[in-house]
Amino acid sequence: MHAPDVTPLTTLAGWRQFVSRPPVQAPTEPPDGEVAGGNPEQHDELTRRRIEYHTELAALQTPELRKIVTTGRGLLLLNQRQYGARRGLLVSGEPTTGKSTAITQLGRAVELAYRRLRPGSDDAAPVVYLTMPPQATPKSLSIEILKFLGAPYLTRDSQIELTRQACHLLADLRNELLIVDEIHNLDHHTRAGADASDHLKYLAENVVSTFVYAGIDTARTGLFNGIRGRQLAGRFVPHSHPALPVCHHRGPNPMARSGHRVRLHAATAPPQTRDADPPRALPAHPDRGIDLLTVDAAPVRRGHRDR
Repeated sequence: MHAPDVTPLTTLAGWRQFVSRPPVQAPTEPPDGEVAGGNPEQHDELTRRRIEYHTELAALQTPELRKIVTTGRGLLLLNQRQYGARRGLLVSGEPTTGKSTAITQLGRAVELAYRRLRPGSDDAAPVVYLTMPPQATPKSLSIEILKFLGAPYLTRDSQIELTRQACHLLADLRNELLIVDEIHNLDHHTRAGADASDHLKYLAENVVSTFVYAGIDTARTGLFNGIRGRQLAGRFVPHSHPALPVCHHRGPNPMARSGHRVRLHAATAPPQTRDADPPRALPAHPDRGIDLLTVDAAPVRRGHRDR
């Protein structure tokens, strides 16, 4: 099993590769003692396959991610017959809590559903994924959309011309969901940031896409300040994305579902604490088209959260 070439999600080719990626298969384990008594090359090959498998380990389903996917798909339905301002989704939280994973899985679920309902629509781009560049301008945002779609453009073209081209392409390619990650890079306190914010509002009013923003602690970064911020807050459904708790005294533990996926040479069960109930698996989710949050292999002590 060789790792495939990975293309960034901020390109159409990379996004399609991410959506179409087949489920990762666990390496076949030899009988006990066979590798230990074999040659070193066989042991090294098995170790390499095991490492490659864990780097692409299937994602873990959590209640927070299910809520984001459900909310996002619900907003798509709500916006289908909207001619004016459409509702969007704003995911905010601390660093490394899984915001980007959640919104990309939302996009993947939307695109897979689109393909199932419209066979043969390989030329469409129902989902566009962007990251907000630092010190973004209206012109640079339009260029980011054109770059994702692989469309040619001239940097000497005016902002109006580039924006018109981006809007036409989004309509022609039947875009439904436009994801903007790292939205905290948008600084409303600067002239460029305020102009970029107005540009996003203009795009939302001139395309039929549902917008999803994600960023770090957006309430403290000034995203909701001023007239622009209040207007943004009124149009977007906020979702605070907390860190995944390591352990619950009672209730389902999402981490319990991932143990069978790990392939180790030898594993010893951790000792059970007296006050902890045994973990229980979450019920299966009805939408099997969603691969969910990646399990962090780093050891975490009980009572602590990933920061």
